[in-house]
Amino acid sequence: MNASYAIMAGTMPMTTISDTLDFTPPGSILDEAMRLQLESIYFANFHPQWPLLHRETFEMTAQPKLLTQVVMTVGLWFASWPDARNLAIKFHDSLLVEAGKKLSLLILTILVPYRADESMDKVMMTHTLLLETFKATGVYEQSKINLGSQLCGYSGYPWIFKEFYQRLAVYQFKLHLILQTMFITIHPDLRLSRNVEPGMLGIKIPLPLMMWDGPAAHWYGMVPMDHDDDVLMISKMCEQASLTMDNKALVPLLSWDRCLGMAIWCWCLRGSETDKEFVESVKPFVLDSLKNTNAFPGPS
Repeated sequence: MNASYAIMAGTMPMTTISDTLDFTPPGSILDEAMRLQLESIYFANFHPQWPLLHRETFEMTAQPKLLTQVVMTVGLWFASWPDARNLAIKFHDSLLVEAGKKLSLLILTILVPYRADESMDKVMMTHTLLLETFKATGVYEQSKINLGSQLCGYSGYPWIFKEFYQRLAVYQFKLHLILQTMFITIHPDLRLSRNVEPGMLGIKIPLPLMMWDGPAAHWYGMVPMDHDDDVLMISKMCEQASLTMDNKALVPLLSWDRCLGMAIWCWCLRGSETDKEFVESVKPFVLDSLKNTNAFPGPS
């Protein structure tokens, strides 16, 4: 832990928080130092489990106000300051209503399992709409992501564009597994959604975190930009694993995210399991990211 983060993680008087954050609209930024502190807490505590943002791009370029508010809200949730979590809940409730962008809404929805309160029931419709939006806009299709990277690029580095959307798809699916596991554990009469399965992930496995978190220029020209959509495509790996009943096909995914890979392997093996039996088999893996949060009774 570096010195700057030690300061950020320390106790900060509530007068500072209330003086620098405006509640109308939620998350308005009145103090640059507070914003930087909360962003650092976000990247130190939330980002390792959910590395959606390219940190260099986020910190070095102007970001949409909504995304900045979302990052600050998550930072508040993980901050150790007195009453910071209550402020995070207040902001989170308001932003869930306002958020319309895919990335901001996904991050906000990821925070719901950490809260494990009445927001769980409210997020069902939001989560369903997010799934349908991702499907409709081609987030689960590598060919469309490739095309977008050619047309748009991202801060001068097309590989960041591709990587960002691949991460959106994978982490949205991971969130789906978490929410479904929690809902069915809490409400045993519910059934698993039949609208989502690993076979829909027609995208490649994202790059290792070391590359994603490193300077973009360092990896320029080193990231493969080929458009062979069958190479390291998650849906193809799942199909092969299901056909052979062997998880060797999933080794690249297991190496990238062991818990997600194991949950998908359980899916491939499911067969005639009931929803409740399936949830019990994947629970140790899908709730792994929550195990140190006291948010939900995960695996022992």
